[in-house]
Amino acid sequence: MRSDFGIFIMSYGRPDKIPSLDCLMKSNYTGQWWIIVGNDDPKLEGYKEKFKTKCIVFDKEQYIATTDRMGLKVTKVIMFARNACFDIAEMLGLRYFQQFDDDYICFKFAFNSTMGYERKQKRIKSFDQIVDTMIKFFERTPPSCMALAFAQGGDFIGGEGFQNWGFGKLRKAMNSWLCSTERRFTFRGCMNEDVNAYTLMQSQGKLCLNIMQLRLDQPVTQTTGGMAAVYKQYGTHVKSFLSVMLNPSFCRIGVLRNHDQRLHHLINWNRCASKIVRESFRKV
Repeated sequence: MRSDFGIFIMSYGRPDKIPSLDCLMKSNYTGQWWIIVGNDDPKLEGYKEKFKTKCIVFDKEQYIATTDRMGLKVTKVIMFARNACFDIAEMLGLRYFQQFDDDYICFKFAFNSTMGYERKQKRIKSFDQIVDTMIKFFERTPPSCMALAFAQGGDFIGGEGFQNWGFGKLRKAMNSWLCSTERRFTFRGCMNEDVNAYTLMQSQGKLCLNIMQLRLDQPVTQTTGGMAAVYKQYGTHVKSFLSVMLNPSFCRIGVLRNHDQRLHHLINWNRCASKIVRESFRKV
């Protein structure tokens, strides 16, 4: 396992409940990993006692002072940890790192060996190999490619007939950001910080890629810890509207077509992402 890579599992308020770490071990990961917590965490001593040198504490006030919260004064959000990870990686001498939430329950292959969607998906059993392959792919992308990420369950809704679905990649990144200290960027907005990041960067001609072959699973809802309290306080409208504030030309509020009809951000990708024209079409 390469020494210039590490996994950061960001957590808050639940040192005894970090399913993501269990998932990594079940997928036979042998590389470096750390638990990332802020110095304002009420369970900080629990993290230190349980994880010892594997627990890295960052100064949240430092990132509160330097991060755009887009009008919200809340501080118990993951955005600060996401930005701190770049500095932590540099401190540890890493070139690459992957950010994980603390609530993943499984890593899977979404497709089989014939590139067909696998309905009974298999758990990844060699996470080291996945890391090596993703980094090799990342190194071959242009510097304008800022991050890679695993797919999530919602990315497959609609099946093979859905226009954004397929064996390849989507131009987004959520949760499991694979990043490089040599391709730094900043998360902003106390909620929806991942959507804010990948939409703003791609409107600037940069890339974020969602690798559809690899999938992670999370619980549908969280009732305690993490971001649960903030979501309960503000709801999905405020969460999604931060992305509209940042990118009003191509992002709006809509309603998800599911059983609870909840509000959610909708992105017009024809306006968001830059288009690349083949050199063969260049007019002399």
